[in-house]
Amino acid sequence: MRSKKLTGLEVKDFQSFVNTEVKKLAENEQGLAIQRKVIRIGVVDANEMTDDEIDSFPLDEISKLAKEVLVYSGINAEEPKGND
Repeated sequence: MRSKKLTGLEVKDFQSFVNTEVKKLAENEQGLAIQRKVIRIGVVDANEMTDDEIDSFPLDEISKLAKEVLVYSGINAEEPKGND
């Protein structure tokens, strides 16, 4: 699978999705919903993949791919670090 850089419009669409649709989901479903969205918009030819198709991949691979897309697009996907 090949990642692509997200456009400004795709980032705005993603932010809107997070601020509206994700908030409607149960807390334990939010992370995977976000990862699916990132994969659909940031992986070449993945925009029409169903939830079941994405979920057929190992969970750690889904997480790695979503993070790769965000980092490649210049969006910091790192966990915040505490003050040392």
